[in-house]
Amino acid sequence: MSANSLNRLLTALDTRNVPIKGRVKAIADKTGYSSGMVSKVLSGKVDSIDRFVKVVCSEFGICKEWVEEGKEPTLELKSDGTDAFVNEILNDLASLTLPQKWIAVGKFKEIVAGLRMNEKLEED
Repeated sequence: MSANSLNRLLTALDTRNVPIKGRVKAIADKTGYSSGMVSKVLSGKVDSIDRFVKVVCSEFGICKEWVEEGKEPTLELKSDGTDAFVNEILNDLASLTLPQKWIAVGKFKEIVAGLRMNEKLEED
């Protein structure tokens, strides 16, 4: 894997909120690769194999073409038509308690309303 490809993969993992601490284990757990192999690839000590990149990209919703060639978009759109960002929000909501979910939904609606208001003001 070229240095550019490795940097794009690491950036995409950041975007997918895969924390640096525990990243190797998280990738190993999701992909079935050993922690040692994942660590070597992510540190650039071993060239990755095409299958490794394909599996990591598939498991974390990252576009393989972006990692390999820099072609946008960075994140994959889900096959059901929902955007990867929507899935991120849903995953975050799932980890909250019910009262926290209601608070988060209320705040999210406020943010969306504010963005729409700004967009409307810019059009006028």
